[in-house]
Amino acid sequence: MVFEGESGLLSVIPPECLATGQTEGSYTVSNPGPRIQFWNGSTIDGVSAEKPNRFRGPQFHLAWGDEFAAWNSVQEALDLLLPSVRLGPRPHVILTSTPKPLPSITRLRKDPRATVTASTTYDNQSNLSASFISYMRQRYAGTVYERQELFGELIEEVQGALFKVEWIEMARHIGPAPSSFDRIVVAIDPSGAASKDSDSDEIGIVAAGLRGNEAWVLSDASLRAGPADWGRQAVKLYRELQADALVAEANFGGAMVDHVIQAAARELRCSVNVKMVTASRGKTVRAEPISAHYAQGRVHHVGTLTALEDQLCQFTNSGYKGQGSPDRADAAIWALTELLDAGASVPEAARVMAFGRGTQHRVEV
Repeated sequence: MVFEGESGLLSVIPPECLATGQTEGSYTVSNPGPRIQFWNGSTIDGVSAEKPNRFRGPQFHLAWGDEFAAWNSVQEALDLLLPSVRLGPRPHVILTSTPKPLPSITRLRKDPRATVTASTTYDNQSNLSASFISYMRQRYAGTVYERQELFGELIEEVQGALFKVEWIEMARHIGPAPSSFDRIVVAIDPSGAASKDSDSDEIGIVAAGLRGNEAWVLSDASLRAGPADWGRQAVKLYRELQADALVAEANFGGAMVDHVIQAAARELRCSVNVKMVTASRGKTVRAEPISAHYAQGRVHHVGTLTALEDQLCQFTNSGYKGQGSPDRADAAIWALTELLDAGASVPEAARVMAFGRGTQHRVEV
């Protein structure tokens, strides 16, 4: 633990530096998080990366993010944390973690303002059990696990990854999106969240367009929100892009999802063509054909969509290896499936709708 335990901050702070000269009275644990108070008025405050909105408001001289590669959304948390580190002559952030091959981490390592240091588990063996070190050497010697977890080496891609950073980078489109598309769809992967609480899963909302036989991922508007808010977000994006269809997964409360979209369409007074889709196969099976399109360079990301790309690159042939639920990636896969694999079979009549009321088309994928 960062604050307590043998390796926690309290174990290395001299008592005379604490506000009361001892842990009692100087260290408190309460909502929103733990706090250490020092004799000169300085404090160390603990904030969970799982609740990144709590970075809004306060300001700091220094921030330390531990095991940041395991945060649910590295980029979202950093985007909220960095603006708050702004006090003193040299505000800076220290990030410590076992490295993982996420686009956000690769990008961070290449930032000229970043200083990268590395050490291994074996560098710390004087503080660890001899039997533990012996077992680690015997069990994992020569494996990818040893390289990543024990030597702290950044393995450039997750084993069995269906999407690779190099594919995304090679096909990335920098600059404005093309001015016209054959089709544009907005896809929603609902989580069933009742509110915007940071403990809940995100609602994946991703827009993509088709030009010829190539797809363009145009926007990632995913968010944590209750039904009314994510419904408006999706319909607004649909209206802004003049999309042809709004594709929504029906497995998690299909009738509710349809109701939310219809209500948002009526509120915003716009026409929406809804297509409900049902997942009859697992996430990996749905992702595999889309992975092939990425490998062929047929999918372009417009600009940098870091949080979405992090999730995609943790899809493997044995399942999703990231933290939490890959809602952004799921929405992108639904959108690209509609455009590249299923779109040709959609009847023209499916495009006709008035003020959010019309025919639903269900497809099994």
